[in-house]
Amino acid sequence: MPATRSSASIDAGSDSSPQAVSLRETGRMTPTALPCSSSCIADAGTAARNRSSATALLESRCRNPSRTRLAMLPIAMPSPGSAGTGPHPERWRCYEEHSICCSVYNGIPGFSLDCARRRREAAHPEAPDAGSLWAPPVPAPAHGAAWAEDNRMQPRWHALLVLAGARTSMGFQFQSLASVSPWLMDDLGLGYGELGTLIGLYFLPGVLVALPGGALGRRFGDARMVGIGLALMVAGGALAALAPDARVLAIGRLVSGTGGVLLNVLMAKMVTDWFAGERDLTLAMAVFVNSFPIGVGLALLLLAPLAAVAGWAAGLGAAAGAALLAWLLLRLAYRRHPNDGVAAPGARPWPSLREAGLVSMAGAQWGIFNGAFGVMFGFAPTLLAQRGMSPAAAGLLVGIATWALVASVQAGGMLAQRGLRPLLLMAVGAGGWAALLVALVLSDSLAGPALLAAGLVMGLPVGVIMSLPAQALRPENRAVGLGLFYVWLYVGHGGLPPLAGWLGDRSGSLALPLLVTAALVFAMIPLLWLFGRLAAPAPGRSR
Repeated sequence: MPATRSSASIDAGSDSSPQAVSLRETGRMTPTALPCSSSCIADAGTAARNRSSATALLESRCRNPSRTRLAMLPIAMPSPGSAGTGPHPERWRCYEEHSICCSVYNGIPGFSLDCARRRREAAHPEAPDAGSLWAPPVPAPAHGAAWAEDNRMQPRWHALLVLAGARTSMGFQFQSLASVSPWLMDDLGLGYGELGTLIGLYFLPGVLVALPGGALGRRFGDARMVGIGLALMVAGGALAALAPDARVLAIGRLVSGTGGVLLNVLMAKMVTDWFAGERDLTLAMAVFVNSFPIGVGLALLLLAPLAAVAGWAAGLGAAAGAALLAWLLLRLAYRRHPNDGVAAPGARPWPSLREAGLVSMAGAQWGIFNGAFGVMFGFAPTLLAQRGMSPAAAGLLVGIATWALVASVQAGGMLAQRGLRPLLLMAVGAGGWAALLVALVLSDSLAGPALLAAGLVMGLPVGVIMSLPAQALRPENRAVGLGLFYVWLYVGHGGLPPLAGWLGDRSGSLALPLLVTAALVFAMIPLLWLFGRLAAPAPGRSR
């Protein structure tokens, strides 16, 4: 239903800002006063400071504004400084006819939108927060209408499928150059060094574009900037397909790579918006991350046969076509989230120093993961060949390990949703991966099995890592904060493989770079533990 001007009003009330009572205290004290399917509760102090923005939001964003009313109501709660309960007239209550209207408050400081989460809290008042790093999600009831309502195809899952499907085009385009490289090298007279540079140019803009890309998403809207990113991928892919020489091809890779950076940063923010506070956030991020390697796998499967028949330009053109299809998918099937470029007046778009530190700590883990991935799969074929394995067999083994990684990423997301603690997932995934890297170096007979086993365990903590920014950032600075998060990704992805190569040249062996990589992978475990300690709010203080 299209939005119309509403009769939403705000009843008279004090503008003072009493000590805020957290949602969990609200749910614990008066669960029956919170019919989550029909109401949303907002923090008193923040709502009192943002009356005009709250009214404007209701009028412009709610899907059924004529049935919505924002009012100050007395709700029995503990009075500040007293052990008993008493009326709090400055508690804001937003009555909604339909629970979907709760989503209009997402991203506005002080407002809570997660009706399903409050249902679980009312049913389990002593249960830990579903968004806690250490606590497993509270399981929903196994039967009943609430379970059916929470697990049907909801808007957030529809949005995830659209975004993940569109992001598959990025993996497809990244891999396209390598897939057609035999024909490309012959036609343009390229060497291996030039080919490697052209492949790497796709991610080169990341360090410079990730942070301003997040700021642009906040300024102009996430979906709009993602559309521009896909348009850049189409233009850069078409330029690469028509390139007469390596210079034009390099420009095409830079243009399409810039678009890919916008996709990475802003789509991650969009998925976080839809799933923030939900028990299935980690699973959703695992699905989102897996879209890239699935695109890579499709390129490996389809583009080499196409290039053999129609030439390398057809393969690169197909990658541009995939980006165009992704643009159409986003345009036709994606419904913008209320936090898409929306912020309350006076909200700070840039993370605080504490938030930036936490996001950098999370980003360091993601950068280590991707850099170590590049080192292992980049140097493993050479190491296996040195151990006597044929190049064809080594390549096949690496391909199987890559698909095992895809499976382990999804398995990690499902285990997290079923209640396995994030730190345990990280300990098994990163600890097992580090141990297998050591085995890959020290044992000739175990090198092949160790590589396969590494693929099976290394993806387990991916969803956990990708869900960390949601715990550190406020909705209004999520776009810029995720830009900072992705800067660390590109630093690790672009920095660790060259460092490993330098160590290999200086030592004359691949053992040293792989052992250093194993140590960095193991360091992700204490980094996650430290993040959990620092991100947890102090007693009596909500973030």
